[in-house]
Amino acid sequence: MESIEKVTVEAKILQIKGDEEYKHTNYLEAFNFYSKSHSLRMLHFPIMHSRNSGIYKRLAKVLFEFGNESNNNNKNQNLLEAKIYAKRFIKIKQIQGKKSKCQIFIDYIIGYYYFKNCLYAKAVKRKENYIEFLEKKLKKNPLDCINVYINLGVIYQELNEMQKSLAIYEKCRNILEEAAIPNNSVLGIVYNNIGNIYYYFNDKEKAFELYEKCAKIFKVVLLPNDHNLASNYLNLGKCYNEMNDKKKALEFLEKCRLIRETIFDPNHFELAQIYDILGMVYSSLNENKKAIELFEKCRLIKEKQLPLNNLELANTYFALGLTYDQNNEKTKALEIYEKCRIIKESIFGNDHFELCNIYNSIGSIYIGLSENKKALAYFLKCKLILKKELHPDLQCLANLYCNLGNLYSTLNEKLKALKLLEKCKKIREKIQIHDLNEVSVYYSLGLIYSKLNENKNAIIHFKKSINIREKIVGPNDNRIIGVYIELGNLYTIEKNKKKAIKFYEKYENIMANILNLNNLESSFIYNNLGSYYLNLNEIKKSLYYYKKSRTIYEKVKPDDPNSAIIYSNLGGIYFELNKNNKAIEFYEKGRSLFEKQENHFHRDLGIIYNQLGLLYSFKCENEKGIELFKKCKYI
Repeated sequence: MESIEKVTVEAKILQIKGDEEYKHTNYLEAFNFYSKSHSLRMLHFPIMHSRNSGIYKRLAKVLFEFGNESNNNNKNQNLLEAKIYAKRFIKIKQIQGKKSKCQIFIDYIIGYYYFKNCLYAKAVKRKENYIEFLEKKLKKNPLDCINVYINLGVIYQELNEMQKSLAIYEKCRNILEEAAIPNNSVLGIVYNNIGNIYYYFNDKEKAFELYEKCAKIFKVVLLPNDHNLASNYLNLGKCYNEMNDKKKALEFLEKCRLIRETIFDPNHFELAQIYDILGMVYSSLNENKKAIELFEKCRLIKEKQLPLNNLELANTYFALGLTYDQNNEKTKALEIYEKCRIIKESIFGNDHFELCNIYNSIGSIYIGLSENKKALAYFLKCKLILKKELHPDLQCLANLYCNLGNLYSTLNEKLKALKLLEKCKKIREKIQIHDLNEVSVYYSLGLIYSKLNENKNAIIHFKKSINIREKIVGPNDNRIIGVYIELGNLYTIEKNKKKAIKFYEKYENIMANILNLNNLESSFIYNNLGSYYLNLNEIKKSLYYYKKSRTIYEKVKPDDPNSAIIYSNLGGIYFELNKNNKAIEFYEKGRSLFEKQENHFHRDLGIIYNQLGLLYSFKCENEKGIELFKKCKYI
């Protein structure tokens, strides 16, 4: 007994010394005294002995303080030990049938451990009890409750109880605004968190206003590479993106990226998040190469951090596949889409609604690869899934009709295509989602009506396509140019020269900003422009573009057989201008290049023979003329 009493006294002395250090916030020294006291008690008392409750309470409190220190690299281990001692203390008190004055705080320590380890359902009740206790105790100074309020707000947010979370954050906001502490970083955090709630509620204006308030504080009080500042930049970037201000969105998102790349390991998950969002913005701007680079970075991080059958990884594959598709890299897009499909089928099976979008997208790729049977197979899979749904997703159904319509269009089944695309249009007009998919529907309908010689209907749909696209990506986006050409051609057929020129000029203005003068593709674009203006009898403009086309080809690839058509077109212009010698010069050049090609029965070569025959006849070189007419007749 003497031994036990002696140990108890020694343990008590160590405990008192620890209390003194704890009072002066010397937590390491306090912990050392408490640990020695605990070790002595364990020599003589069983773990759950009633006399151990005091040391368990002290160890729980001091380890909790360790777990909150910013420079502590062992936070979670300290909090885990704090939770263990807190549970022992509470268990002993329950056995004794007693309730300690500090029991609510000790219970809060357990809740805080659960909170930090994202076990929110377990944390919430303990946090609520502790707040109730604090509110009674600290009526005169509610500022002392702020951190607990914020933690509880986060818990409700994670549990998807957004209204409760908002109420807690608004309480924090009122307390902090009344305190009127200049540039209070905690108030900045509260503004940010309330902004997140409003963003979730789809109230982007309120969210943006709060993120701006947060930014004003953070810029003053935080270091330029602070993690919280990066999060604020991210939120502002997302709002600007929602407001369709892509330039501002990129400005803030790139700032976030710069900070995160500075402070995080290259494989940190928060880097994957910013790469993903930036990729989406660049993709929406048609900067597909940048988007692909960012999505690939995101993909590499997620492949290292997530299980291989994770849905979030599948979503990254989907975004990456879509961007490869937009960049016209169909084979690569298919490879990435297949990765997405495999994951989704492993999670949901092959008849779940979650598979619709990926089946639709893979089918669309197969159309681009001219594998129409495979495309149809995937569209039918999607159709079967949607048939089973009592209330099928209308947007997904619209996409299916659009893809099937495009498939039948490539198979030259125009009426089937038209029926499906009109179905798609009706759904989209009902759900009022104005995106690039809707643009594609109107464009496809314009093409079908154009092929059916219903020019007025074609014009209506092409114009709708332009109006929606210009609102989304602006009037100078190079993805619009195809529609301008179609409209120019239709107005040419309709003999509305003024409107035809208007759309050709819009096409020219966009192309002037993106054309590379050392690129053969540019040569063919100028050649086409020459032909469009020739159809309008704008001879001078036509000549101007044919000359530009020839200049590029002669610089990049002189005497290439594929440039024959350009010389033929120039010959035709000079023929119209009655400059016969010039016409002969260019027709002869075109003829020699066509004759180098494998196909000696090319229709355009026949035209050249005929025109040269006429020109030589005009010059009274009848033998040459007759020989060329014979060649033309032979073709």
